[in-house]
Amino acid sequence: MVRKPTPAESGPLSWLPPDSDFTTLYPTLVGFLADPTWDDGSRREPCTLTLRLGSGGAGLSLNDLSARASVNTNAGTVEDCLSLLEDALTRGVISWRPWRSGKK
Repeated sequence: MVRKPTPAESGPLSWLPPDSDFTTLYPTLVGFLADPTWDDGSRREPCTLTLRLGSGGAGLSLNDLSARASVNTNAGTVEDCLSLLEDALTRGVISWRPWRSGKK
């Protein structure tokens, strides 16, 4: 299970979005992307976020480098994807998918 970072308790963030509205709208997502520590104080590598755009809309992949797992969301707009991801992260209802090792 991927543990949720808690930026308020763990100290300074390693990255802040240039738009303060982003942090206000998506605080849990920003924690996953920017917080370099877990709630127990141990070090973690922050997640990355990948954006996909196509004729069917937008998609986001949140990649947890420490847990080697990802979660994907798709919607009509980038804002809808961000909102869906924020809501799922906040409620703890994410279905993380482990990365394949590439070995057969």
